[in-house]
Amino acid sequence: MKIINNETTQHSKIGSQPFDNVNQNNHYIGQNKTDIVKKLLNLKVDYVEFVHWLAVPTLGLLLKFDKQICYQISDY
Repeated sequence: MKIINNETTQHSKIGSQPFDNVNQNNHYIGQNKTDIVKKLLNLKVDYVEFVHWLAVPTLGLLLKFDKQICYQISDY
């Protein structure tokens, strides 16, 4: 599992999807879970939500939260 915290990382799984730039810039780190879920819904991207993390299977991403704020993104 590769950690994406504070470095620019490219994901071949993402391709030309709208998440390409978001992931490379760690755009979701520091954002609250509710806002991220709204963005996923608007983009019609499926996700699995649990208490402290949000999985985005189509992108192979796992967003981790502390007090509802995203602090880490990893791929799986």
